[in-house]
Amino acid sequence: MTSIYAKAGAFLLAILLVFGALYGAYHHGETLANTEWQAKWDAEVATQALAKAKAEEDARAEELRRINSNQQAQAHAIQSTAVAQTDAAAAAVSTGSVQLAAAKLAAGPSSCTGHSTAATGSPTTNHAAMVLSDLLTRADKRAADLASLADRSRIAGLACEASYDGLTANQK
Repeated sequence: MTSIYAKAGAFLLAILLVFGALYGAYHHGETLANTEWQAKWDAEVATQALAKAKAEEDARAEELRRINSNQQAQAHAIQSTAVAQTDAAAAAVSTGSVQLAAAKLAAGPSSCTGHSTAATGSPTTNHAAMVLSDLLTRADKRAADLASLADRSRIAGLACEASYDGLTANQK
């Protein structure tokens, strides 16, 4: 009877050894596969980290480019505004001399008199000259205001356009 138990024990031992070897081979294969996948995972994580750093660097460079472009547009607008104000001041000076001449003509005696013996102009003629002088002054003031408004609007529009072009330069 001992031989049956010994044979059964030996058979069970052989089966256990075979299953143990198969499990060991399976576990070794699983460990190799996990190690391989972990290496691939780590490589992908490193690649993505590099891509993220590059994207952040590119975004910062683009932000700086946009800021510089906007600052250049603002500086150009400020310079254009200063030039326009200088031109407006020069125009105001020349306009002032024209208005002064018109006021002197309006205040002086008129050559168009109602009577040939009268040395001074008639009140109607002097009044008309004063009205025309006042009209010239008002029209000139309004034209200067409108020119100033147009200059500011144009400068603001060009600055806005330059800022927009600077922001969208890489998108075209």
